[in-house]
Amino acid sequence: MQETLACSRTEDDHFDPYPHLTITGAQADGWDVIFHCRSGTLIPENLDRFPTLATMLQRFPRAGTFECLISRLSPGAHLLPHCGTNNVVLTVQLPLVVPDGDTALRVIDDTRRWEPGRTAVFDDSFEHEAWNRTDEDRLLLLVSFFHPDLTDVECNIIRDIMPVMALAYEELIANAAT
Repeated sequence: MQETLACSRTEDDHFDPYPHLTITGAQADGWDVIFHCRSGTLIPENLDRFPTLATMLQRFPRAGTFECLISRLSPGAHLLPHCGTNNVVLTVQLPLVVPDGDTALRVIDDTRRWEPGRTAVFDDSFEHEAWNRTDEDRLLLLVSFFHPDLTDVECNIIRDIMPVMALAYEELIANAAT
């Protein structure tokens, strides 16, 4: 993960705003990412800069199926309460850079401060929020993978409909912006 950390600190021009809506329909500010896998599609040009991460995704095909990204939460950013679009995935978040101060994740009624190297695993279809009330960026690796209770057949069916789900969500975001 040191390679991922080192690369993500030097890749400022490769971070893009995460296209995300809150429960209120507002866009989230201060959340930037480098996608390695998005909506089930690997992004080779980004994976080329993170070879250890690319190897991990190849070895564990169920990992990263939905999303794999480096997440940067800017100083003062607050991702308001929101829910994922489905419960077929679990999300793992591995903190890479955690500034001193108030930076945390809340899932339902459980709030936890980020600790470097200590992962959080949760079902993001439950209400959650994150914040960074410090003066420095918070960086983490986020990987969404198929829920372990799903069969391979179910995973394949979901994989087939993922492009349609992604288009529907992108349309929802576009409509919210107008």
